[in-house]
Parts: sequence; structure tokens; C-alpha cells
Amino acid sequence: MPRVKATVRVAAILVAALPFSGCAATFGGYDVAPNGLPREEDALREALAYEADRVYREVVDGERPLPDDDLLRLLYAGTAGYYAGSWRDGSRLLDLASYLADDRVTFSLSRQALSLVTSDRALAYTPARTERLMIPYVAAMMYLQAGDVDGAAVEARRIEALLDQLDADVPADSIPDESRFLHYFAGCVFEAARDWNAADVAYRRAGALAEAVGIAIDRDLEPGMDSVGDVVVLVERGFVPHRVEQSVVVVLPPAQVALLTEGSAGEKAAAAVEAAIRILAAASHVHGDRSGFYHDRGYHSQLHLEPWPADDCAPRRRICDDGEEVEGEPYLLRISWPVLHQEPPAPAPLRVRAGMVGGDAGARLDLAAATRRDFEAERAAILARTIARAAAKVALSASVEESVKKKDEAAGQLLGILTNIGTLLTERADTRAWHLLPGSISLVRLRLPAGTHELALEVDRSGGERGRTEVLGPVHVRAGTTTFLSTRLWR
Repeated sequence: MPRVKATVRVAAILVAALPFSGCAATFGGYDVAPNGLPREEDALREALAYEADRVYREVVDGERPLPDDDLLRLLYAGTAGYYAGSWRDGSRLLDLASYLADDRVTFSLSRQALSLVTSDRALAYTPARTERLMIPYVAAMMYLQAGDVDGAAVEARRIEALLDQLDADVPADSIPDESRFLHYFAGCVFEAARDWNAADVAYRRAGALAEAVGIAIDRDLEPGMDSVGDVVVLVERGFVPHRVEQSVVVVLPPAQVALLTEGSAGEKAAAAVEAAIRILAAASHVHGDRSGFYHDRGYHSQLHLEPWPADDCAPRRRICDDGEEVEGEPYLLRISWPVLHQEPPAPAPLRVRAGMVGGDAGARLDLAAATRRDFEAERAAILARTIARAAAKVALSASVEESVKKKDEAAGQLLGILTNIGTLLTERADTRAWHLLPGSISLVRLRLPAGTHELALEVDRSGGERGRTEVLGPVHVRAGTTTFLSTRLWR
């Protein structure tokens, strides 16, 4: 009889949960594309590659859905403005995003508490290290495209100040590659603004990378150079890895639920934490998520229903006494967590050519690798919050049901079911991120005679075979100056 009642209860919870969110969306959280991105975000990425102007108009007019979070909306709208050529408006949007991102670093106790009974999505979205650094970088590129070198220099100073803050405790020989790339980029911008002292400092901080590019800290770049100028070409490729949700729903048996409803508050919490840890371990095994990354091109199913393992009970558990089955009600516990979906790596080498003069990419910013490091740095905190949330939800549901059962058993059972449904529907992994960023940025620097030059981008195939050539268009080189050009290879 207890087992029949348990089955009925589980079925009731599952059936009752479906109408609230539309069948599969109950556990899936939202409609996702084959790559695991929310379908609207995936459509936005595709449209930007071919119809950036239309996308930006739709964003401005409110016709295209954007993420719910204020900061992400600014980042997405600013990015759309960048690729649509609305550089002034886009830079203003990213300027606002920069200030809001700084504010988000502060800690919100109220939202932190709310996340323990709903999900991490109740927390204000806070950009990771790499995303914070890319805000002033993209803004600087927009100012450069708009011909506002002084505005770009302001963003370059923001880059340098942010790197000072983020790398303050990092030994000089362990500075991340992305930091050195951005120091070099800032130096190029300072050069264009004729701030030679700032350029020298930035190039020195870039270290060996500055020398590898081929043209750096050159005193000939000072005023008086009357025959040649520099062209800096930045080639963006692909997309950064994006976060996708994984979930497992486990049917906690009455014996495990009993541990959560009896004893002291500390014992209940310990039992809930143990349950969450066991579930996460089982989920990692089921989904093959030991590394936290997907490397294939297909998105795995994000939900798995897992029965409680029928292993031996711990000796300290009194529920196992005499091997008798404990009567009681089961509980459905859902655990959700993010993993990274790795986009296919960008094909290797590229070069820029202007007639007989050509140059290979002397520096490369690997945003995919930087994003993975950011994610790994967050995983422990994500895990801790996931376990704490599971403990809080189970304890809350059990406490509510038991308190009402003392007065009315039927009402207590009904309230327990409703509370359990609520915890299932609100459990969501936080997959929010600036998903529009490129996976890498390559920098090619050429020194060319003053005048107009036709630039072409040559992209090699794998194995070093010559691949496609794309025309970047004419660029006007002025003597003694640095000119910037940017393009993006979406695939």
C-alpha cells in the first residue's frame, strides 16, 4: 500500500505540473534551439550575420525580444548597433552597460536569499571577467569606426584600469594571454590618439606579444613620419561557448524524506545536502558532465528522471532498522546546473594582404579559452548554491506539509504536492551570458605607404591549404597615423 500511494503521489505531481508551463517546457525551462541556446537568442545570432541593420531596428523599436536582465539587454542592443554600423548609439549603450556592470559587482543579500528558494536566475546577472573586459573593447572599436579616436582612447584607459584591478594579484609571468592582447590593443589606440607615453606603457605591459606582432614601441611612429602609416586589422571569428541547462529529477523515497522531516534543523539540512550531493553525482554520471563542457555539435537532452539508487543504507540511519520499509510520502527533487556548449573551433591561420604586402595574425585573443576559465572559476560557487537551494527547498516543502498535517492530513498532503510542484517549476540553471561575443579575435598589423589600398583577407583551410579570400575593401592610410579595420567571420 505505501508503494501504491507513493506512485499515485508522484504521478499527481507530474500531471499537475504540466499545465503550468506547457508539457516539455515544465522541466526544460524554456524553448531551446538544437545547440541549447534559447531559440530567440539563436535566431538573433543568425540574423546578425546577414541582416544586422534590420536586427538593430527591431531592437530599437522593441520588436525583437531581448534577455530580461537590464544589463544583458544593453549588451545585446549595443552589439546589434556595432554590427549594424550605428556606432554612436551602440557605444552609448555599452557605456551605460559598463557602469551597470561595475554596480553589479556589489553583493545583494535580498536577491541572494531569493535565489535559495527559486533559482540562480533570481540573482542580478553579473558579467564574468572576460565579458567585463570586452565591454570597453567593443566600445573602443565603435568609436574607432566612427572616427572618434579620443573616445576610443577613453575606452582604452578603461581597459587598462580594469586590467589593473583584475590582475592586481597575478604575478607578472602569469598574466593571462587575453590581458596581454588587450594591453597591446590599448597601446595601438593610444598611438592613434598620439598619446605616446600611454602607448609605451601599454606595449611594455603586453610584453613579448608586442614584439611578436612585428611593429611595436617604434619611435619612428612619432610625428614627423611622412611616408608610411600603420593599419591594424581585427578579425573576429565564430562565437564563444555558451551555457546550456542540464537537469535531473530524482524521486526521493519515503525513507529519505523521513530524514528531512524528523530530528533537528541541522539534521534535516544535513540530510538534504547529502541528497543533493548524491543527485549531482548521479547526474554527472548520467550526462557525462565530468568536465562541465560539451564538445560535440549536438545538444544533449537537458532532463533526466532518476529513481533513488537502491543501495544499502548508511549504518547511522535509523530508517534502516530491521530492514523495514518506512511509510511516508515521496518527494520529487529537481537539480539544475549549467554546462558549456563548445562551438566548433575556428579554422586556423589567416593573413591580410595589400597588394604585394601581407601580414599574418601576430596576436590572437582566444575568448573561447578565456570563457572556459571564467566558467571553471564559477563552478564551485554554482555547486554550493545548487546544494544549498536543494536543501532549502526540501526542508521548506517537508516543513509546510508536516505543520498542516497536524491539523488536517488531507490538506497537508495537498499542500505538500502543490509546494513540490512549485519547487519543480522554479528550479532553473542560470545560463545567461553575453552569447553574441566572438570565439576569437586575431590582430594583423601592416605598415603601408600613405595612400589608398585594397585589403584582402586570406583564410587557410585545415592542413594549411589555401582557402577563401574575402575583400575587406579600400582603406586610406595617412602618414604617421594608425588606422583600424574590423571584420567578423561568423562561421
